[in-house]
Amino acid sequence: SRYQTFCDYLNNNIFPITKNTEKCIQSLLISDSKKSLIPSAASVFIQDGTFSDNQVVNSIPEFQDTVYKMLTDTISEHQDAVLHVLTNEFSNSKPSEAFSTLFLKFISSKPSNDSIIQILDNFDSILSRVDDKLVTYDFLNDQFESDPLLASLSLPYLVNVAQSSAVDSPNFYQTAFRSISPRSLSSPHRAKYLDTLVRVLTPKTRPASEVTCFAVKLSRMLPLIPVDAQVDVLSVLQSLVFSHECIAKLLDPIDTDPKVAK
Repeated sequence: SRYQTFCDYLNNNIFPITKNTEKCIQSLLISDSKKSLIPSAASVFIQDGTFSDNQVVNSIPEFQDTVYKMLTDTISEHQDAVLHVLTNEFSNSKPSEAFSTLFLKFISSKPSNDSIIQILDNFDSILSRVDDKLVTYDFLNDQFESDPLLASLSLPYLVNVAQSSAVDSPNFYQTAFRSISPRSLSSPHRAKYLDTLVRVLTPKTRPASEVTCFAVKLSRMLPLIPVDAQVDVLSVLQSLVFSHECIAKLLDPIDTDPKVAK
């Protein structure tokens, strides 16, 4: 009963955290099969990042779920902590209903564009922990149709989730076409986007007219983007040339009548 009283005190009060305190809580969590100090450990993690790099503690499933639930209840007070947890995995994390709830509540709170870009840039971390992939599909589809840059960031994940969940995005190719812009092609996060364009456009089953439209638009973007981005886009065009004869024909020189040329 004394130990339980001690745990209740730590779980319900604010106390100073030192390296020694952190080590003591870790030792107690390891030795206590009931994990009585999980609320306290989760609370100090949220408040000041304690246990962020402590794999012994942050790999405990009860700790992870408690962090998710606490942040869900206090999401408006701890926006930075929520964003950190969404974009950085704990050790040995697994799909969790509590994490799915946290993710859904955060995106429902209408986060800033910067926050959404940060989420999309680290979306592998989210996909590995959401237990309902349709939640992520709906989010990705909303971003895909909202803005060229967000569309380019969400495209790779949207394709993966759509294939794994057997769902299809309406007007997928039209929206993917609109996502091609100087901003999306110049983005430092463009690598996955361009790889996905190659992946969805190179199958020979794609209509020639559709692939040609993509190739022409990409080529017209070249003068509008930095040299390093031009190299990446040229690589995409090269892949399309190898896959589709219609694109190769675009590169053939046009014969002109000398009389007309004069």
